[in-house]
Amino acid sequence: MRGLRASSQPSAPCARVGGRQIFITGDVLVHAVQLVDPDVVYRVEADQARAARTRRTVLRHARANGALLAVAHLNQPFVTP
Repeated sequence: MRGLRASSQPSAPCARVGGRQIFITGDVLVHAVQLVDPDVVYRVEADQARAARTRRTVLRHARANGALLAVAHLNQPFVTP
């Protein structure tokens, strides 16, 4: 497993399964609307600007690589960004 650096700290570990990348988002995505608009913030994010930048970076890399997102807070465990 290797991490994607989206800001000054690792943001979403990445694994390769069957040749496909999977980004493990953890708390990077807490609501489905953030898939469409990563600038939507969550009130308890300590640094909302950094969180939004991290989401944009993770989503950009996932889309560019055809990766799946392993999400903890959405209604499906895996989504395609």
